[in-house]
Amino acid sequence: MALQVPSAGSRRDGRELRLHGTPEFPCAGYLTIMHGRDTDDIGWHWHEELEVVYVQAGSIRFYAPGATMELEAGCGAFINANVLHMAHADEFCELHSLVFRKELLTGGDDTVFARRYVMPIVDCHSLRGVRLTPEGDAGTLYQLHAAFRAQQRGALGHELAVRAHLSQMWLALYLSQAGRLKPEMLPPVPIENRTDTMRLKTMMEFIHSHYGQAITLEQVAQSAAIGQRECLRCFRRTIGVSPMQYLLKYRVGEAAGLLRTTALPISEVALQCGFDSPSNFAQAFKRFYGVTPRAYRQADSV
Repeated sequence: MALQVPSAGSRRDGRELRLHGTPEFPCAGYLTIMHGRDTDDIGWHWHEELEVVYVQAGSIRFYAPGATMELEAGCGAFINANVLHMAHADEFCELHSLVFRKELLTGGDDTVFARRYVMPIVDCHSLRGVRLTPEGDAGTLYQLHAAFRAQQRGALGHELAVRAHLSQMWLALYLSQAGRLKPEMLPPVPIENRTDTMRLKTMMEFIHSHYGQAITLEQVAQSAAIGQRECLRCFRRTIGVSPMQYLLKYRVGEAAGLLRTTALPISEVALQCGFDSPSNFAQAFKRFYGVTPRAYRQADSV
């Protein structure tokens, strides 16, 4: 299998339900081109799979609650399983990424690979991500880049090559982080931060499931069993926007996907994505994409 194409709209918003790779080979490669527009952002999301990224050109900034990681060309990063994160490029960026299940490396939960090498990293709450630089992580980056290239080519036997390179990459990552994996050396994880993230994931899942309906702040808050004020504080503390701002951007992103992939009338796209009128939809869409829905669809079809 060569590279997969990220789907539109919710491709990286919320807990991803899409399959990365196949059940037989649970690994997918993505080549993402960004031009500095907010609409190019990799939205807030999390997934059970592990992720490694490499910046081929340009630069990009990854965000997690309470943390920022800047990557320039030649740098990469490891992002742990179930970590809420997003990414934004101020200008151009060509990003290579591999998303894979831990079983690709472990072969099963009861193996030495799982118990000794993989799960200590996956279960390390303080290890949300690791920035990889050419100066300090040349070997890790070489294996990451080689794995991506093997996945991209998709030649006979590429699955074996990808797994071999990822295994070598993981060993280098494990050795570099071994000190942090000793229980007595782990810094305490603030309970408030972990609670905020858990609540936010619950509220985001509610928004992703009901964005086509008329959602109120009260309903979003109730989905996490908290009050409206705490809901607002949770969103702002964790991802820096209000629940309604997040909902609006999510709706517009989903609408853009429908405009690209369907022939639905624009009025129907607006209705399906939770807008109460085509005019309000057009106004919101132009705010994010700089063009009307009709012009966006026409440009995409050229």
